[in-house]
Amino acid sequence: MEEVQESKSDIRNRVVTAIQAFSAEELAAKASQVEIRLFEFANFLEANISLLYMPQDFMVDTKKIIQRCFDYRKIVALPAFNTEKHGMQPLRLMRLSLT
Repeated sequence: MEEVQESKSDIRNRVVTAIQAFSAEELAAKASQVEIRLFEFANFLEANISLLYMPQDFMVDTKKIIQRCFDYRKIVALPAFNTEKHGMQPLRLMRLSLT
């Protein structure tokens, strides 16, 4: 099990290093591409509920995606993690304040 954790850590570190190599403009363009592809995906468009995440360092910025989901009248849920119980529960997001 320890070996698997080390592998996951190595992969995360490589991904972060690769992402850090992009300029801010490149990252914004890639995030835009993710958004475009997501909203072209029929299964996503047909879904009433979207489980997304709030972005942290080196993640695709999902704020525009979340706002578009509200525009499409989708229910948006974000994961809430319980580290003590090693669990996750989706919580409904009622609105998004971009300020």
